[in-house]
Amino acid sequence: TCGVARDCTDINKIDSELRVILESVPFGIMIEDNSEKLVSANSSLRKYFPDVVNYVGQNCREWKKSIIDRFENTEEKEFSVEVDGNICTLKFSEEAINDVFGEIIGKVLIFQDITIEKKLQIKTLENANTDYLTGLHNRRSLLAYFDKIKNTRQISLITIDLDNFKTINDTCGHKMGDHVLNETADVITNCFKNDFIARLDGDEFIVVITREIEREQLKTEVQGLIGSIIGKVSLRPKLGCITASAGISIGICE
Repeated sequence: TCGVARDCTDINKIDSELRVILESVPFGIMIEDNSEKLVSANSSLRKYFPDVVNYVGQNCREWKKSIIDRFENTEEKEFSVEVDGNICTLKFSEEAINDVFGEIIGKVLIFQDITIEKKLQIKTLENANTDYLTGLHNRRSLLAYFDKIKNTRQISLITIDLDNFKTINDTCGHKMGDHVLNETADVITNCFKNDFIARLDGDEFIVVITREIEREQLKTEVQGLIGSIIGKVSLRPKLGCITASAGISIGICE
């Protein structure tokens, strides 16, 4: 004869033993039983969803559905929520709770605050695609942009460089050269606010235009740009008269 003793403690009784542990973790946790009745929600979760307390002891299926509908990144199960006027990014996951016999007796739902990680991720991506000096796009960002717009009907390119820029660095120093580059970047940005602008290297810049534009109109805009660069940079007496050159290319896909 073989006798088996089995612990039939349900999840509601187990929860009372886990409450202290759940309150000590730094992310939101809720526990539900097999009927999707909310058994418990820790204080970290209530910080993000104060209304969750209204569902304790009740079926929380609709409440969960409202959370899932918020997913901005379906694959990663991420969404944003406002807390005390600040936007936080949460990552959602759920795991089954098994008893000692391996049978599922409920679920634990985890809401992890990844706001800092997302900000660092975005900042890292920005740094990788941004020119450190001028804040414009860099060559890497330009190549990615070309791939993005490869099916555009008309693409116009404007390349700009400052004439004899090396002389500025040699006679006035690299700090003054950096000022000139920043001022040039500002002028280009003001003249082509809605277009893609990148610094390629040194005093070389490029503007990518995807709007349809006639060659003569583009020439007029570029002439205005050159005049604005000369006018702004030449305000510094030590530099004398600074000139700039530009090239234009227009490609049309029929």
